[in-house]
Amino acid sequence: MTIILLLGLLLSGNVWGLVEETAYAEGPVSSARVRTDMQSVRTEVFERVVLAELTRRYGRPNHQLSLRVLFPSQLVEVPKGNIHLEVGEWSGGGRTGRRAFRVGVFVNQQFIQTVNVVGEVKAQVAVATPIRWLKPKDVVGVEALATMMVDVPSLTHDFVLDLEEAIGKQVLRPLPPRQPIRKIMLDHPPVIHKGDRV
Repeated sequence: MTIILLLGLLLSGNVWGLVEETAYAEGPVSSARVRTDMQSVRTEVFERVVLAELTRRYGRPNHQLSLRVLFPSQLVEVPKGNIHLEVGEWSGGGRTGRRAFRVGVFVNQQFIQTVNVVGEVKAQVAVATPIRWLKPKDVVGVEALATMMVDVPSLTHDFVLDLEEAIGKQVLRPLPPRQPIRKIMLDHPPVIHKGDRV
């Protein structure tokens, strides 16, 4: 039956018209239809929005904050229109490391979906560190301090960032060299010492 149909088309000349209208493509052909009513949101967009929200909430001078999005690793398809992303509340506060954020996707001010964004948050800052061991009751002098870039475990840390904050303070516990100084490790030296005449 098929052979007879082909012979009939060949004799009538219609088969050549069919061949002329056929398009050929090199390589694998995708059967998925391209939707013209959709647009893609790239990973970099989620990264930029979450990083801006972290900076708004916890940004401090001299901090270098970075975020590497691990998920979603592919484009997120949404309807065409003006895209607006909003970062919702998250647990863990300003802690660095692997974090999860819920990002609402809006198109033309209409809520479309919530995307769970997982990323690696890092923060570095220049902190005050001793250059030698400091013992309890030592008074910190400018010659005993240096600054060093360190990774911080949280954006709400209490490290001493300005050397002036530590100079003239008394050490409360042993401070090893090249370790960040926390504010609770220092205090104002006593004005009156034991045995002084008052």
